Amino acid sequence: RSFTISTSRLLQAMGSAASGLLIATFIVEWGIVINALSFFVSALTIFFTHIPQFHSTSQKSLTLSTLFDNTVEGWRFVRSQTVLVSIFLLFTLGDFGAAFTWPVHVIFAEKVLKGGSEIYGLLSTVALLGGFAGAFFVGRYSNWFNQHIGLSYFLAASAWGLFSIFFGLTSSIPLALVYRFIIGWVLSMIH
Repeated sequence: RSFTISTSRLLQAMGSAASGLLIATFIVEWGIVINALSFFVSALTIFFTHIPQFHSTSQKSLTLSTLFDNTVEGWRFVRSQTVLVSIFLLFTLGDFGAAFTWPVHVIFAEKVLKGGSEIYGLLSTVALLGGFAGAFFVGRYSNWFNQHIGLSYFLAASAWGLFSIFFGLTSSIPLALVYRFIIGWVLSMIH
């Protein structure tokens, strides 16, 4: 899991930096076109990938009724497992907070840090690099994290909140970049 997250964050950081350069050099539309083309490349890759078929002895046809029954059965199972309910609630609250603030960063980069898309791109890239470093760190010390799951989540979520406050109160670009790196780091610890 740590390897997957660290690889994802590193590639996102590279893509974010490349798109910032592309937008600064050319026009915004080219960034959107390249993003769209990347989905076609992904689709082609998946199309040509051979995935062995799973054969079940009790294969049911997928109907609206079966989908509903399976969904109800899945939710019953989740509700019966306290830890799954807790994780679901924690990630719902955390992801809501993150989704709520991401659009604000564009305006923050422009109005508070007095920059434009290049500053926003830097903030995004630095956060993703922090995510890469954080995922690498979690992988390196996975034994400790596995033995202290609740404590590590508490520390990471608290650091996320604290450094988000610091980030929101700064008008210094270097400090904002440091805070975004740390926020990216602790978000990888949470995930």
